[in-house]
Amino acid sequence: MLDLNYLLEKVDIDTSYIIKKQNEIRIHVKNCNDQEIITGDSLYDLFKKCKYLLTLNPKFKKVMITIDGKLFGDDAVILYLELAVLLLFNHGYKDIYLFLPQFNRRSITAVLYEMSVLHKSINRSGLINKNLFMNFYNKMKVNQSTDFNPNVGIIFTDVLRLIVENDGCKASASRVGTLVYDYLLAQNEHGKMLFSEEYIEAAVNIVVEIIDNTLCHTSSDCVFSMKVNDYTTIDNRNFMLSIVLSNFDDNIISSYIEDGLRNGTLRNTTKEKVEKA
Repeated sequence: MLDLNYLLEKVDIDTSYIIKKQNEIRIHVKNCNDQEIITGDSLYDLFKKCKYLLTLNPKFKKVMITIDGKLFGDDAVILYLELAVLLLFNHGYKDIYLFLPQFNRRSITAVLYEMSVLHKSINRSGLINKNLFMNFYNKMKVNQSTDFNPNVGIIFTDVLRLIVENDGCKASASRVGTLVYDYLLAQNEHGKMLFSEEYIEAAVNIVVEIIDNTLCHTSSDCVFSMKVNDYTTIDNRNFMLSIVLSNFDDNIISSYIEDGLRNGTLRNTTKEKVEKA
């Protein structure tokens, strides 16, 4: 199962830069580096504060989150920011606001943020529409019985977001492969496909292999995100395919290989391949 509380298990509560005033809670996440980039360190600070918010009764409380930084380090940071918001909504908070006062709207990762479920759920005042946000997440679940409905997990046609159920190395990965294939096949400009069949097949094979390994060697569901980003310049016509995969487990995919190398239990052919890699 997708246990978001796992994200907080090894995190200490931090109440610094939290202001409580009547039913309003203000959280300020300071920038953690000289480059003014919102990185995993920023999200780690946010999760420490979220852990404190989960000790409170959320009824009638308004949460105002301000995050310093000019740009997101990568798409994974954006995904984890969404998961922090999802954690608070699941706890019972209804009115959550997000402010990025220093944000550079012209960066590549700004485009990735604007494509996110989070940004698509925010109004001009910074309020995250809970119903819209949760409706997006409710359509993301994929397991071995999921049919091939082309609308599963697709957010406004340009984002594919899935929560892949861990079914013990069975059929979920192939379901994701079909959804990825249909999603990339549908990406076009003036009726012309953005990606060749060879590129699509390669992307599908990579995604299925990684998800299959994740489901076989961990016990957690995983979150999958894919975005097609147009970052054309005056001189070049370019598109970027952004893929993020995350799951929450004490085991990482390579754990059994590392253990096998250390204990001498890998087969010789596997050991030779690993050492060559």
